Formats: sequence, structure tokens, C-alpha cells
Amino acid sequence: IIPAIDGIRDSKRVYTSSTLLDMELLPQHLIIVGGGYIGLEFASMYAEFGSKVTILEGGRFFMPREDRDIANSVREVLERKGIEIRLNARAQSIHDTADGVTLAYTDASDGTPYFILATGRKPMIDGLNLQAAGVQVDSQGAIITDVHLHTTTPHIWAMGDVKGGPQFTYVSLDDYRIIRNKLFGDKERTTEDRNPL
Repeated sequence: IIPAIDGIRDSKRVYTSSTLLDMELLPQHLIIVGGGYIGLEFASMYAEFGSKVTILEGGRFFMPREDRDIANSVREVLERKGIEIRLNARAQSIHDTADGVTLAYTDASDGTPYFILATGRKPMIDGLNLQAAGVQVDSQGAIITDVHLHTTTPHIWAMGDVKGGPQFTYVSLDDYRIIRNKLFGDKERTTEDRNPL
């Protein structure tokens, strides 16, 4: 069932529980409209994968058909995973932007309008004075690196979110492993070989 939300059929970033399984990229921010069992299952799964997840539930209660103790326990588990749950949330419209979507919803209890922007992130490079060091950035503001994480100034490396790409803790950890290997190892590790061993 596709809900009657303005712009939902025109968006290229709206997925159902079936089409979401065909995605090849992990969304930075996944907004789930509806707090049913399938939605909660996907919320938990994608939060574990590393996506920021927001659930919009139209009712006043989380898991309204369940015993309150059970519903409260499930909610606590999901919130510990970083999942944001908004109750009384009625989605009004969704529109694609250059790098994500804008979803408008209202609080059903009082009609207050809200917006959620699900867009990409920009690396925080302000104040680093990269130009003075000869370090170049791409059109998104990310520091340009090669497979060894060297910047355009060979004796300077960049690692983690500041170099763009997937912004997940495990990638930053592996970036550290690559640089450590270059300094103290056999110099074989690269971003093209993210073997966890």
C-alpha cells in the first residue's frame, strides 16, 4: 500500500519493503513512514548497518496493539541503537533534493508542521587552511586522497569522514589501519583492499 503523500510517486528516493532490498548503497538517513512490524524490522537492521533512522508513526502510541511493557521495552532497544521515533507524525509531502529528500509532516495532535531533511553530509574542513598546505578538495568539500590515503600533498594523509565517501566508524578504523600499515607495516594495505584481517 502506497500512502497518499504528495510527491511520493514522483520521488526517486522512496522505497517499499521489497525495493529497499535491491538498494546497492547504504542510505545516510532512512526515514520509515509507519511503525508496523516490517518497518521496525528494517529500522533495526539499517541502524545496525550504520544508517541514521527516523520512524514516523501516525498514532499516539508506539506499537499500539502490544502490551505497554513490551512496547516500551522494544522502544528502549530501538532508541539505544540511535533510532529516532516520532509519534503523531502524519507525512504530508516528500520532494527530492540535489542530494537527498525533504519530508514534511505534521503533528496530528496539534497540527504543528515539521520537516526532515535527509541529505548527505559535508566534511568539516573549515579552518584547516588546506590551500596553504597544497591539499586539494573535491566539489563536495572532501579532501582528495589516493588509495593509500595520501592527499595531493604526498606527506599528508587524510582519514575518516573528512575524505568523503562512506562515513561510517568501521571505514575510519580501516583508514587508520591503512596509514599504520604504510608507516610501520609492509605498505600493502589500500582502500581497494579493506580486508578486516
